[in-house]
Amino acid sequence: MTTQIFDLNSIPPRRRRVVCIGNFDGVHRGHQSLLNRGRYLADRLGVSKLTALSFWPPPSQYFRPEIPLKLLSLPTERSRLLAQAGVDEPIYLPFNRSLADLSPEAFVQEILIHQLQVQGVVVGVNFRFGSKRQGHTDQLQSLLNEAGARLEIVTKVEEDAEIISSTRVRTAITKGDFSHALELLGHSYPLSGVVIKGDGRGRKIGFPTANLAVPAEKHLPTSGVYGGRMVWDGQKYIVIVNIGTKPTFKSKGSTCVEAHVLDAPPELDLYGEELYLELDCHLRDEHRFANADALMKQIKQDIEVLRGQLD
Repeated sequence: MTTQIFDLNSIPPRRRRVVCIGNFDGVHRGHQSLLNRGRYLADRLGVSKLTALSFWPPPSQYFRPEIPLKLLSLPTERSRLLAQAGVDEPIYLPFNRSLADLSPEAFVQEILIHQLQVQGVVVGVNFRFGSKRQGHTDQLQSLLNEAGARLEIVTKVEEDAEIISSTRVRTAITKGDFSHALELLGHSYPLSGVVIKGDGRGRKIGFPTANLAVPAEKHLPTSGVYGGRMVWDGQKYIVIVNIGTKPTFKSKGSTCVEAHVLDAPPELDLYGEELYLELDCHLRDEHRFANADALMKQIKQDIEVLRGQLD
């Protein structure tokens, strides 16, 4: 599934759509509940494809650009997750001044009805829209009724009496509670980036790694060793991923992301390619070892543990 950001006049034509509207950062269990309702509504209305409508950059970044953007899912990652959740068509509209200034009535008439030709719309219970977030679900219901379209409003999903949200997932990751973050997400944690040249130390000790250049806006898990899978050319390979500063080699500088692919075919050449990883578990914290031999021994143990969990 490709990721495209459309302007208001280039949305692909389609006569009938059921549209789920949201931020969808991380496509967590709360988002999945909304998308499931969208699929149900589409089936009832005889609409074959489900659309997810979001915005890029996120409105929060547009209004508060001074706050660093840290995303659970970059647009390409989000499109994959949306597809896994049953979305056929992700649409990202550019969030700019012209969109921010639209009145609630104009947002519904110009975008939902005229551009997207909605038959049904699904939103969360606290959905707000239009200039200065003036629009609310009662107004949306009225405007859609006038156009002969359906509205479904989905309540928040809770766990342990707290609402599941992207902020809550980010907080769990920041605190190092990766397993809880995965529970809130309901799927693996996505991590992608272009493979760049590294210092070659992994190859020298028998564990070659793909060094990923991860965009700065991605919310990285805390330093440590993680296990998961690499999705490549229709196949999945088990990977062990180190996120950190390589303290054994006294490296200095920014955090590095290195993925060692298990059972990779010898001809596999990943340099310059964009990799998509699915992180399934946190194996251990990052440590400084006395020497390379001690590090090699630990990596072998990590691989045994990982195979036991994922094989």
